[in-house]
Amino acid sequence: MKTKTMFMACLLLIAGSLFQSTAQAQDGNPKIKVPNNPVILPAYLPDLRINSVKVNGIKADVEVWNRCKGDAPASRLRVELYAGSTKESGVYKIFEIDVPPIAGETKTTVTPDATSIGGIKYTFEGKYYRLSIDPHDKIKETVEGNNWFEKNSAPFPDSATSCEIVKPPPAAVALPDLRITKVTINGHKMFVEITNQCKGNAPANRLRLSLYGGPQKGSPGGEELEADVPAINAGAKATVTFDLIAYSSKFTTFGDKYYRLDVDSSNKVKEMIEDNNWWEKNAGPFPDPANECDKK
Repeated sequence: MKTKTMFMACLLLIAGSLFQSTAQAQDGNPKIKVPNNPVILPAYLPDLRINSVKVNGIKADVEVWNRCKGDAPASRLRVELYAGSTKESGVYKIFEIDVPPIAGETKTTVTPDATSIGGIKYTFEGKYYRLSIDPHDKIKETVEGNNWFEKNSAPFPDSATSCEIVKPPPAAVALPDLRITKVTINGHKMFVEITNQCKGNAPANRLRLSLYGGPQKGSPGGEELEADVPAINAGAKATVTFDLIAYSSKFTTFGDKYYRLDVDSSNKVKEMIEDNNWWEKNAGPFPDPANECDKK
């Protein structure tokens, strides 16, 4: 009886040891994969834009707006003062001032002083000027082409969706390719046909119209207009309309004016071909190779 009791006690001791060893092995078992990297959420980007300019003699109050959710680090404001009241008078002096960091969806005001131009007395009054925020392109923004402001013009309002995060497609997903395939003009309206000629779907983007003041490329006195381009599925087309009257343009008709069009003007859509997004009055990109959409 004593021998049996001792035998049972040994079995219990061995079982307990095995259970403890198993538990310890599970705690450090290399087959049990525990993620040790935190989930990295996509970061929002800023978008700096000059909201308004109020001129007062030798000074100008410049309101800079970070219209998107990402914080903007410190940057610079470039001031180009012209010799006269028109752009054609030519740039007289250029200088820069600091712009402090701007939190997402907030504004700040900076005040360039014309007397800072080497001690020479100068004034903003009656002079043409151009202002550029982040002139050295050091800040990655949601929209890169709206950082300027001139005395008589400014960028058009940005798309309501331009502050949203644009996630790049996975490597295995087919890419789109946007190309302007036809332009039709009827008086004060221009109809632009855009084709997505590859196998990936293209998200919404922007179409820029550079309208020159005369029949030659580079003719002075022109203006820039922008329009939303809807999402275009693979192999599909969309038509975007520029109506000079609806845009309150200084021109009432396209007439014989030279023009250039750029689809995906901010280069936010990753495409199979990146340099065929333009169209000019007398020129366009060469046709793309037939098998270009099948390349990886």
